[in-house]
Amino acid sequence: MKTESASEGGSVPVCSGSFCSTRRVCTVFTLDQILGLVGTLDDAPGNDPPRERFRDFLRHSVGAIGAVRDDVEACTKNKGPQYDHALHGLVNHIGALIGFDVEYGRYKGVANDIGHDGRWRWNDYSIVVDVTTTDAFTIKTEALGDRPVQC
Repeated sequence: MKTESASEGGSVPVCSGSFCSTRRVCTVFTLDQILGLVGTLDDAPGNDPPRERFRDFLRHSVGAIGAVRDDVEACTKNKGPQYDHALHGLVNHIGALIGFDVEYGRYKGVANDIGHDGRWRWNDYSIVVDVTTTDAFTIKTEALGDRPVQC
């Protein structure tokens, strides 16, 4: 399905129901609209946190990598923690779409705990994902322990 990008960000078609029992009814939401609906993406605990609503939306409504492209671009062009956190979710969702078992990481690190933005697993392989839009930070691979690391 082809969708047109909105000026404030990418767009994602959400299809449900039926029309005349043979056509699907689709509504196109922009990334800004989706983020406005789910709420502020953060690491706060809770019963139904916005980050889980965003991940559920991606899981149930975005089934193709191409549909993620415009939203990733919108996240890299816009500033602020909401876009940074959405980018984490989108990148990890791509991992799930290509067949990895994805473990989502935290948005912000915690003292005395090795964190990650995501961990993708497939068979005996793991990929630790770091999502960033800046080069101000370096990744210290020694924190991964004695596992083999290839760069």
